[in-house]
Amino acid sequence: MSAPINPYSAKEIVLSFGCGLKKPADAIGLDKRALPGVDIVADGFRASLPFRSGVFSRVECIHVLEHAENLTDVMEEIYRVLKPGGVLHLIAPHGATLRFWGDPTHKTAITCSTFNYFLPGYDYNFYSKARFTVEQITLDRGDNAKKSTTHRIVNWLWKKRMWQMEKILTFFRVDFALDVMLKKVDNIASKG
Repeated sequence: MSAPINPYSAKEIVLSFGCGLKKPADAIGLDKRALPGVDIVADGFRASLPFRSGVFSRVECIHVLEHAENLTDVMEEIYRVLKPGGVLHLIAPHGATLRFWGDPTHKTAITCSTFNYFLPGYDYNFYSKARFTVEQITLDRGDNAKKSTTHRIVNWLWKKRMWQMEKILTFFRVDFALDVMLKKVDNIASKG
């Protein structure tokens, strides 16, 4: 296990939630397994995160949230530990792809619409008190695809017409992931 870290001493603190073996050097790594590089062993899906509220400026969930049984609870905990204006960065396989359905540990299908339920003005945001704005949703097809001309064209079309491209890619059963940036919104009165 790594040397102890005081997560309350630095200005910009990053949490790598479910980091596994790929914890960034500048982050605090949290995972349910005691793997090399993991700083804190805790199951963030089963209990409250072991941090005070408003500690982190950024939370990274790279190929993690699709494993949550209750995404709403996890999002509320991430919201709680983020500082005002903090950013949640996540990458997850699109919920209509073989990449999602082919893994028996995947529990929550994530699409371009999933995070609408956490938007301040959304009609069905009463399931959670967590509020975020969607800063970006980009297409992630892996490092090998990024080098191809086809990927560059698809990426350009995605930026122009994300909702249509989501339908086209899922219709043709293209495997892809979503790279999403959400920003914490504070002091928003929720409906209901």
